Amino acid sequence: MALSPTQRTLRSLRNRGLICEIVEKFISFPSPGHRNDLFGFIDILALGPKGIIGIQSCGDSFSEHYRKILGSEYLVDWLNTPGTSLELWSWRKRKRKLAIGYSQGLYWQARVEVITMENLHENHT
Repeated sequence: MALSPTQRTLRSLRNRGLICEIVEKFISFPSPGHRNDLFGFIDILALGPKGIIGIQSCGDSFSEHYRKILGSEYLVDWLNTPGTSLELWSWRKRKRKLAIGYSQGLYWQARVEVITMENLHENHT
């Protein structure tokens, strides 16, 4: 069974020794249900060496999720709160290259973007 982007992110964070937990909730009503992120943009909270990291995790839809983060009314409050940071993790499959012209299967790679007040309005496509 394939891992979801959230499960891949949790595995990676825990392998780095961070304590983390999913804070996204599934709301079953109205049918068929929907997911509700903490503050509209956080799927996972992790305890890092410099404070609390809020993480939005997705598949290969970086731009869509970046716009989702920008649309949250709580984004500026989160970024201005001391001891917090924000990351967007986007996962995609890559070809493993062994030698010229040869490849050995696929592997998952994360694109991790740290979102700060300074880089909020850069072009992230």
